[in-house]
Amino acid sequence: MDETTNPDIDTLASESSVITLESGFEVTVQRLKTRQTMRLLKILTRGASDALMTIKFGEDTSTEDFTGSLLAAVVLSIPEAEDETIDFIKGMVLPVGYIESKRLSIPEQEINAELDARLDVEMEDPELGDLISIAERVVTIEAPHIQALGKRLALLFQVQQKSLAAKSSASSKKSVKG
Repeated sequence: MDETTNPDIDTLASESSVITLESGFEVTVQRLKTRQTMRLLKILTRGASDALMTIKFGEDTSTEDFTGSLLAAVVLSIPEAEDETIDFIKGMVLPVGYIESKRLSIPEQEINAELDARLDVEMEDPELGDLISIAERVVTIEAPHIQALGKRLALLFQVQQKSLAAKSSASSKKSVKG
């Protein structure tokens, strides 16, 4: 097995990400990219900044514990970040059957337009169960990646802090000599 393979993550990522909404409409949960990650951060920082501070990215935190903490923070954030949550959920799903291509025929454009219209209706004021199901699927699939990113950011922050401390120490030694 090469070092980029993680059977736990690969199993999660390969699971079907299709969810059937309470209305019977099927959507595919998309993978997080930059814009969706920023939307997720808006939810967390606006709605549950206290809960966000309790999430640990460390080596001693299991993926399951991290996933549970992140999901709890997202759910707790919803009342204070209603619009952000709806925007996030809308950005995380595509209707099953949606045709992703740069060049679409007129019939394909019509199919996508119909699916987009239906998705807009479904996501304007989603059923609470649908909202939680989508959020849960996103967090379950993406938690290992978010946790790894958090660890990287924490390491970068530590390096930056050490660099600042070294510069501060060097400049104070210069001022003592002068």
